[in-house]
Amino acid sequence: MSSSEPPVPSSSEPIGARPVLPSGIEAGLLGGAAVAVIFLARDLLAGAPMQTPSVLGTMMLQGPEAARTVTSAAGAAIAYNAVHFAVWVLAGMYGNLLMYQVEASASNWYRPWVAACLLTVGCVLASARASAAGLPQMHLWLGTLVGVAVMGWFLGWRHPRAMQRIRRMGGE
Repeated sequence: MSSSEPPVPSSSEPIGARPVLPSGIEAGLLGGAAVAVIFLARDLLAGAPMQTPSVLGTMMLQGPEAARTVTSAAGAAIAYNAVHFAVWVLAGMYGNLLMYQVEASASNWYRPWVAACLLTVGCVLASARASAAGLPQMHLWLGTLVGVAVMGWFLGWRHPRAMQRIRRMGGE
C-alpha cells in the first residue's frame, strides 16, 4: 500500500471501533471549504468580499428583512461560517459512517447516495430563503453541488472497498 492510499479497515472490525471522527471531520471541512471558495470567488467578482457569508449570517441571526441591506458584517459572517462548517463537519461524519456501513454490508450501497441527495436538496431549499434577502441563488447552488462532490470524492477515496460495492450494486 502506498502512502497516498488510505488504510482499509477489516470488514470483521465492528463499525463502532472504526474512526468515524477523523475522516468525517476531514470530509466535512473539505466540503465546507469548497463551498466557501465558491462564495468568495463570486463575492470577489461582484466587488463585495464576504458579502455572501455576511448576508447569510445576518439572515440567520436577524431574519431576511435585516439581511436585505447588508453588504458586509464581520460578526454575522463569523457566526455564519461557524454554523456553516459545523453543519458540513456533521454531514462529513455521517457520510463517513455510511461508507463504513457499505463496507460492512453491500446491501447498504444506496445509503450514501440518498444522504448526498438529501444534503443537496436541503441546501437548495435553504438557499430559497436567501433569495428573500436579495442574494442570487446560482452561486449558492453551485457551492452546494461542489461541496457535496468534494466531500463525496474524499469519502470515496478513504473507502475504496465501499466504492467498489457502490459501483457494483449501483449497476455501473
